[in-house]
Amino acid sequence: MNDKHIKVYLNCDLKNADELLYFIAAKTPAIAPDDLVDSLLERETGGSLFIAEQVILPHLESELLTKSQVYFITLKQPFLWRSAAPVKMAIVILLKTAEQSQLKREIAQLARSFADEAYLQDLMNENEVPTFYQKLKQQEES
Repeated sequence: MNDKHIKVYLNCDLKNADELLYFIAAKTPAIAPDDLVDSLLERETGGSLFIAEQVILPHLESELLTKSQVYFITLKQPFLWRSAAPVKMAIVILLKTAEQSQLKREIAQLARSFADEAYLQDLMNENEVPTFYQKLKQQEES
């Protein structure tokens, strides 16, 4: 998957779910921050965002998005997500409506790699952005 669709933010000093959601919104300029946060919160009502211990996967498909993006966000310190369980990493998938089939397949392939909890733990513990991208690329090639 092309790195232009992936953004990595490591050791972010975010204290709660709202700060994380507004951080995501700030990195997504095509949509008003409140609209993006509201859309992510609405999507969350469909079920838990947890995909592994300390890892959440907020995701959204919207015609308001002008570009599909995947954000990897690790936190300096875990915080409780909606009083449920601690979060240390968020993997955010923002898919624009009517995205090209090839990119959708690449994002789906990337998402399948999230089934490997050891891989997610390795990503969560990475502190260097270039090494994080390298690990993503290695997983893609395997």
